[in-house]
Amino acid sequence: MPEKMKRYILALDDDSDTRELLIEMLAGHGYEVRTARNGIDGLKMFNIGKYDLIISDIDMPLMNGIEFYKELIKNVPFMRDRIIFIADNIEYKTKRFIKEEGVRYILKPLTIVEFISTVNDIIGIAPSA
Repeated sequence: MPEKMKRYILALDDDSDTRELLIEMLAGHGYEVRTARNGIDGLKMFNIGKYDLIISDIDMPLMNGIEFYKELIKNVPFMRDRIIFIADNIEYKTKRFIKEEGVRYILKPLTIVEFISTVNDIIGIAPSA
C-alpha cells in the first residue's frame, strides 16, 4: 500500500493555547503543522517552507491576518484559495474583507468536525470512511 503524502499546514495565531490546539487537532489527522505568532513571522515561515494550507487568526499584533493575506497573495497568488481565517468575532471591516475576497473563515471556538472538514475540503482529501 502506498504511503500517504504528508500535507503541511502553517498556522498563525498570537495565542499560544490556540496554536497548541491547532497542532493537536491537525497532527491527530495526519497533518504536519508549523506555527507563527503573527503575520510577519508567518511570512518568514512561508518563505522558508512549502505549505498546502494556511490557517490564520485575524486579530494579531504587528501584522494582522488581513495584512498577512494581502502581502502573501501579492507574491504568491495561488495561495488565495488555500487560507482559512479563524476569529473570535467578525467586525464590519472584516466582514467586508471576507465578502470582497471570498475567503473562508471559522469562528472560535472551533468545532473539530467543522474545522477538519474545511481543512480536508481545501486540501482535497476525502473524509475517511
